[in-house]
Amino acid sequence: MGTGVAPVRFDGKDLYRPGYYGKRNVSGLDVAAASGSRLLLIGECKGGIPFNASTQYPNAEDRINWVSNTNEINSILRDGAAYYGALFALNPSAQAGVNGAPYVGVIRVNKATRSSLTIQDVDTDDVLDVYSKDYGLYTNQIRFQVSAGTTKGKKISVKFETTTVEKDDITEEVLSVQYTGTGSACAMTLDPAGNLVMTTTGGAAGDDVTIDLTTYTTAAELVAYLNAYQNTGGTNVYSATLLGDGSFLTSQLDKIVAGDSVDVKTSYTIKAILQACLDWFNNSSEYLTAELTSGGERRVPANMTGYEYITGGAEGATPVTQDYTDAMSQVTALTDASFVGVMTGEAAVHAALSTHLQEMSASTGRNERQGCVGPADGQTKAQKIAAAAALNDSLAGFFGTEIKRYDKNGDLQTWDGFYGACEIMGMSAGNAINFAPTNKMINAVAVKEVLSNSDIDDYIKGGVMIAQPSPLGGIRVVRSVTTYQASNIILNEWSAMRTALYITKDHRTYVEALIGEPGDNTVLESLKNRAQLRLEYYVDQGWFVVDPDLGNAYRNFQFVVEGDVVKISYEGTLVVPVNFILVTHNFTVVGFKK
Repeated sequence: MGTGVAPVRFDGKDLYRPGYYGKRNVSGLDVAAASGSRLLLIGECKGGIPFNASTQYPNAEDRINWVSNTNEINSILRDGAAYYGALFALNPSAQAGVNGAPYVGVIRVNKATRSSLTIQDVDTDDVLDVYSKDYGLYTNQIRFQVSAGTTKGKKISVKFETTTVEKDDITEEVLSVQYTGTGSACAMTLDPAGNLVMTTTGGAAGDDVTIDLTTYTTAAELVAYLNAYQNTGGTNVYSATLLGDGSFLTSQLDKIVAGDSVDVKTSYTIKAILQACLDWFNNSSEYLTAELTSGGERRVPANMTGYEYITGGAEGATPVTQDYTDAMSQVTALTDASFVGVMTGEAAVHAALSTHLQEMSASTGRNERQGCVGPADGQTKAQKIAAAAALNDSLAGFFGTEIKRYDKNGDLQTWDGFYGACEIMGMSAGNAINFAPTNKMINAVAVKEVLSNSDIDDYIKGGVMIAQPSPLGGIRVVRSVTTYQASNIILNEWSAMRTALYITKDHRTYVEALIGEPGDNTVLESLKNRAQLRLEYYVDQGWFVVDPDLGNAYRNFQFVVEGDVVKISYEGTLVVPVNFILVTHNFTVVGFKK
């Protein structure tokens, strides 16, 4: 008996899912991996949605806090390591023409909590749980009050710092109803079971009625039933008018318990004030959101005697390695993330990031990425070089310089190496695909340590990126290398790896659109043309460069069809930065002859 569908073997993997699977081969000089423009930073901050808030935000991408300017950083992230990481990535260079990342996605790794307060009805039963929209200690500064509306319904007032937001006359008037029979009164209740009960005094037979609102689920259906209802004598005894949206759900109407029954001998408006308050919190409030209290009844909120603070917001415990790893796992499906950084100098977290990059950039990962890390302040040269060697990863950079830069309060601070790593990634995300940070100015006032030439050589040889004062002006990246420990110009060069990874991702996106099409001659020819024309595009973009010895930028294009498998291979000459200019000056003087 067979074992089922046979896999296709490629790059050491068994493939079952149809698709484009690409690998990079640089042995013409070994193998590597990541690219695009989206930059993710995993770290602590004082504001923003934490990575573990999956109950409130089931979609992992909704738990990424995207920022694109200083105002958003201040309002969303507020403070902390990831705050400054994002700030540095958006503004990474003091050099004209060198851009920063267009936006940064921050994964808040500290498990912060929301603050909350429960609203009660007049009988002090809980009806509405109000939460801060954001998470963290600062949310305990938010306070609010529910009071009577000026003309109807409720008024909600919210205060945070110097801001006050008020909404008056919050209500939802759904329908009006009046008893028109011969009785002297008609007590109406809407019980917790969802029954609208009419009990008359002195009414004729059949004037009393109990209406199951699980049968009449919309306001329009309820109005139609009331207007059509007849007592035993065949007389219509109720008049109802629709006041709002006919599709409004009757399950959202305010409950009217027996002790609060209303006489509808005169016209009475049935409302949904609690639902209106809930909708305002969830759709219009900048700071607060709300949920119906579990097990609570839909009764009108009681007025509060004054402002009350919401409580319980906290920053959460200091993150551990597993927290960072869990945060990384939540962004594996984010297909256009090209750079990932971690705001810590912990070696275990750096190793976890390296594993993440390798998995994402493998042929089955289909989600190529690079990352750059750095040490905490105080490490020696030997420790930094050893840390880079431990990574030994062509996808990972290690920025070893502690830079000096002003904080948001205008105080000059010395920043750990992982902050400078954010500037490296920010420059790479904000400029051309083949951009090299080498010799580019970073955004720094100074460096903690000015190095000797021999120290600089040791760092570069060990796979550590550094920045130093330059005769050209400013603080500049000496050479943007990866932590790969063997000698291979593509695997050693941060920018060459970025280009290779982007080409891998782009070619897959462009070509695999034909997956699932019938493999006839027309489709196969189209597939072949798409694959080859895209290589010409890379030449036009300057990502492939013409090899003067060979006279072309790519060669040995192979297109082989084996059943349902199409195999494509080629050799491309990848652009690398100009790192060395070697000049020999031969001088002589007038009249001198050898």
